[in-house]
Parts: sequence; C-alpha cells; structure tokens
Amino acid sequence: MKSRVPCFAAVVTLLACLALLALAQSGGKVRIGYCGPLKDIDAVKTAGFDYMEVRTSEVAALSDADYESVAAKFKQVGLPVLSANLFIPANIRSRDQHR
Repeated sequence: MKSRVPCFAAVVTLLACLALLALAQSGGKVRIGYCGPLKDIDAVKTAGFDYMEVRTSEVAALSDADYESVAAKFKQVGLPVLSANLFIPANIRSRDQHR
C-alpha cells in the first residue's frame, strides 16, 4: 500500500497557493458578504457588510420598474452585489421525485 502523505501534501500546498493568490488579488482585504432578501439592503449596509448576495429567484420575479428601483437602491447605499444564490425556484423539482 502506497503512502498517501505525498498526495495529501500536494493538495494542501495547492490549496494554500490558491488561497494566497486570491488574497493577493483582493488587495489583502477579505470581503464579508450577506445572503438575504432584497428588503434587507439598508440593514446589510448599516451592519457594515462589504457586499450582498441576492436571491436570483427573487430578482427574476421583479418587474422591470421594480428591478430598476432595486438597482438604484444598491447604488444609492453603495452596496455592491458580487454574487447570487437560489437559481432554481422552490416550485421546480431539481431531482427525481421518486427517490
């Protein structure tokens, strides 16, 4: 049986290099974000978060006018949206229902 230590060490070294690269690209600052509903924009900014992660299904359900209003709100408070989650709405099954 071969030793797994060299393989493990290589994986750890690779992950450490990737982490250092990501840190260097961010200027050394770790950004802390908040995942939540659009109604929380003001609270997220007030709490001091660096960005907000929005719910894709919530954004997709907005009318054009509401979307423009939300986008303006993000600009007004100075809170960037750097990521999103919940791409599949709850009413769509994402796996076989017979399992």
